[in-house]
Amino acid sequence: MDAAHNNQDGPSCCSVIPEDSNKGKEGEKYQLGKPAYREKLPAIVLVSILIIGGVFCLIQNQFMTYFMGIVLIGLSSLKLWDWDGFSKSFQKYDVIAKRNSAYAKAYPIMEMLIGIALILQIFVLNVAAALIVLIGISTIGVVQSIVTKKEIECACMGSKIKVPMTSLTLIENGIMMVMAISLIVSF
Repeated sequence: MDAAHNNQDGPSCCSVIPEDSNKGKEGEKYQLGKPAYREKLPAIVLVSILIIGGVFCLIQNQFMTYFMGIVLIGLSSLKLWDWDGFSKSFQKYDVIAKRNSAYAKAYPIMEMLIGIALILQIFVLNVAAALIVLIGISTIGVVQSIVTKKEIECACMGSKIKVPMTSLTLIENGIMMVMAISLIVSF
């Protein structure tokens, strides 16, 4: 065997990583290193959803409902990727989630269902109204956090992607509300 294959200095592709470096040799546990693709999977899924959705937007002449549906499904997918992390992060600022953890858990599911309904063109007026209420409630907590100058992370893209709560979050919520209102007006 040559020196390149007999290298004992660094980890190889199949090396084991100690789970807890404070444990002695007898109590040492090992786990296999995670493949790099697992860390990139949420971004790959989101980009795939956006590309597929973009094709549908071009084929169909219902751009607004498809676009909003795609965005909502993509964002809810990111939230569901670390559901517990999202829930804990969302409870820090949302007015209902602070008082009811079940609402924090249900939020990404409601968001995904609204996105699916928009893409499928099911009950568009009712779904747009529900979206306005959902985003409106969330916006109250965003405004409170910005006014009190709390430095917290926005859970808008889940907990895996760290985004600070800023006035940009408020603008994004406002844009989604205006788009939902425009759906109601145009239908």
